[in-house]
Amino acid sequence: PVSYNQSFLVDYIPNTTFYLPEELRRQLHELGRSHVSGQVAGTFARDILNRLLVDLSWASSQLEGNTYNRLDTEQLIAFGQEAEGKGAFETQMILNHKVAIEMLINEADLIGFSSFSILNLHALLADGLLADGRDCGRIRSRAVEIGGSVYLPLALPQRIEEIFQHILQTADA
Repeated sequence: PVSYNQSFLVDYIPNTTFYLPEELRRQLHELGRSHVSGQVAGTFARDILNRLLVDLSWASSQLEGNTYNRLDTEQLIAFGQEAEGKGAFETQMILNHKVAIEMLINEADLIGFSSFSILNLHALLADGLLADGRDCGRIRSRAVEIGGSVYLPLALPQRIEEIFQHILQTADA
C-alpha cells in the first residue's frame, strides 16, 4: 500500500522548483500556447468549442472507464443521441463533462484557483453520478478506496481540507 506523498506538494516552491526538465517545459509551453493573443479569456476556446467539447468530454470520460467511443460522444453532444447499449451512468458522465467544459469557457474570466471554482466544477462533474448526491461539490468527508490500486487516499477530512487549500494556494502562486 502507498499513501499520499506530502513532500511532493510541500517541497514545491512555485516558479522556483520544477518537476519537469526545462526543455520539456519549453516544448509543452509552445504546444499549449494560443496563437490568438490579446483577446478576452475564452475567445479562442469558443471558436473551437464543438471540437473541444467532444474531444475533452470523450477523453476525460475514458479516464473514468467510460466505454463511449468518440463518434458516439460526438452524437450525444451534438444531437443528444444516446449510444445504443450504453447505460445512463456513462451518458450522464459525458454530459457532465460537457457542462463543466462549457462553464470553464463561458466563465473563463471569473474562474480562478479558488474553492468556489473547484467545488462548482466538482458539482457539475459529479451530478447524478455519486451514491449520495449531497457529496457533489463538496470535499469528501469519508474514507475511499480506489479499486485495483494499492494507493491509499487521505482519509481524515481535516487533512484533506488542509491539502486542498495548500494546492489552491500553490496553483494560484
